[in-house]
Amino acid sequence: MTADDADRSLVVTLRYWREEDLWVGKCDELGVSTFDPSLDTLVTELQEMAEDHIDLLLETGSLDDFLERFGICLEPDGVSSRTCELPVNSTSDLVQFHRLRIGQLTPSA
Repeated sequence: MTADDADRSLVVTLRYWREEDLWVGKCDELGVSTFDPSLDTLVTELQEMAEDHIDLLLETGSLDDFLERFGICLEPDGVSSRTCELPVNSTSDLVQFHRLRIGQLTPSA
């Protein structure tokens, strides 16, 4: 990570859907997923898992390699988050874009 990355963000796509009596969530870019009976709990857990994944990549010094390997770009802070409107019914995924500010996730020395 460079000094400029401290002012940059990673916007990830979080998807949620029902499978029987559970909600399932997945972060498309990072490949992390979880499940829970409560959608509210699931959303919080998945956001935390995405942040923890980026933290681990930062701690191991492999964030740049990971981003390059999967073609993921950091965005400057202050840029409006992507938004979209999707029809939602019982068979649709719920989609959320979540901004991870890299500078806030950087471990302190």
